[in-house]
Parts: sequence; structure tokens; C-alpha cells
Amino acid sequence: MYTRPIVPQDITGILDDFFRLYAASLKTVLPLSFLSSVLGVLPQAAIMLMDINPETADFSATLAITGIGLLPLIMLAAFVLCAGLVLQIDAFSKGQSLAVGDAVMGGLPVFFPVLIASLLYGFGVIIGFILLVVPGIILSIYWVLFIPAAIIDRAGPIGSFSRSYQLIRGSWWRTTILFTVFMLINIVIYTILIVFFIGGAIGGMSAAGDMDPTIVNIISLVFASILTTFITPCYLCFLLAIHHDLVLRKEGSDLAARINNAVSA
Repeated sequence: MYTRPIVPQDITGILDDFFRLYAASLKTVLPLSFLSSVLGVLPQAAIMLMDINPETADFSATLAITGIGLLPLIMLAAFVLCAGLVLQIDAFSKGQSLAVGDAVMGGLPVFFPVLIASLLYGFGVIIGFILLVVPGIILSIYWVLFIPAAIIDRAGPIGSFSRSYQLIRGSWWRTTILFTVFMLINIVIYTILIVFFIGGAIGGMSAAGDMDPTIVNIISLVFASILTTFITPCYLCFLLAIHHDLVLRKEGSDLAARINNAVSA
């Protein structure tokens, strides 16, 4: 059973909190995460369909036009589901239950701030990397909590960056170390999965003399969808674990006072 920390943790404690939150909440958030991952691979699936059976020029043209028209809607839906997933994980961490439908409806009011903030984050980090790389690295860490800031703290598309900076200020190196460890863990996991699953499947077909590119694309697409289903909540749990710890560090005394007042009342 998952219990949220009530005092700030060291690096090991934050990583432990992240692992426990992910393991405990995964079963709850899998349906919504699966829907989000399916949306993510739809554009690739459409492109693959054009390659599989382009019997007529009209078929490819119609599919391409339809895909271009639906892509913005798919992106918007993906942001709504991502926001809902954050709300669902956050609710679980507080000992509450949030159904898939309620999570999606809760994500609707905040998806636009998350969309704008995501675009601004990417633009700002790219500009920072153009300016001799170092500013890009610094900004990418200071602003990395813009998602929980926009969704949980309701800070808005611009305020989410200020909120993230305020939380991480004074803990930049700690946060950088945490993300470095997280990235190294993911690199190892990705490598193992790719070698054993995709490499094994493709190697088996190659040995059998049946190396159809279409089958390879389908395997890659299915693998990407399954991997994203598990990786997305993993990353969000990691963000929420850091966000919660920094909130305790920055606002712990205020939080304790509010809890005491509520108990006294």
C-alpha cells in the first residue's frame, strides 16, 4: 500500500517514493495510459497504411488529407488524456480514487494551459541550447515541473514556469542528479526490451526467411504502443514525486499549519 511522504526526502528517498508510487498506481492508471498511447501511434499507423496498400493514388491522397485534418484533434485529445493521467496519479497518491471518465473530464479545463506550456517549454529550451548549450540545460531543469505546476497547482501556461522555477530554485543540482539517474535507468530498460523483444522477433523472422518490412513495422508499432503505455505513467510518477518533495521543502511549514488548523476545527 502506498503512503505519501509527509517530510522532505533525500535523493534515495525520492527515488524510493517514485518507485512505490509507480508500482502501486500502475494498475489503476493503465486504462487511461493505454488510450493515450494508442492515440500517439495513430499518425504512424496511418502512414503505414499508405505504404501497405496504396492501390490507387486516390486512396493515399484521401488517407493523407484525412490524417492531416485529424492530427490536431489527436494532439488535443492526447493532451487531455495526459492531463487526466496526471490528475489520476495525483489522486491515487493522496489516497483518493479517480475514475477514467472523471480524470478525462478533469483534464479538459487544463489541457490548453498544458498545450501552450509544452510548446513554450520546447521553444525556450531550444533557444537556450542555441545559446551555447549551457542555458538550455539550465532552463530544461528549472522548468521541468511545468506539467504538475500547470495541472495540479493550476498555475496557468506562463505561471507554470515561474512555479517550477520557484520550487527547483536552491535544488537545481539535486533535481539534475535525480533526472540523470532516471534517464540512466530508462536507457538500460529500453536497451534490454529492444534487444530481447524487437530484436528477437525480427531475428526470428529473418532466420525463417520471412523478413516482410510490413510485419517489422507492425511489430515496432505495437511495441511502441505497449512501451508508451508503461513509460508515460512512469515519467509522470517521477515528476509528481519530485514535485511533492519540493512542495514539502518550500511550503512544508504552511502545509503543516493548514493540517493542524483542519484537525483543530
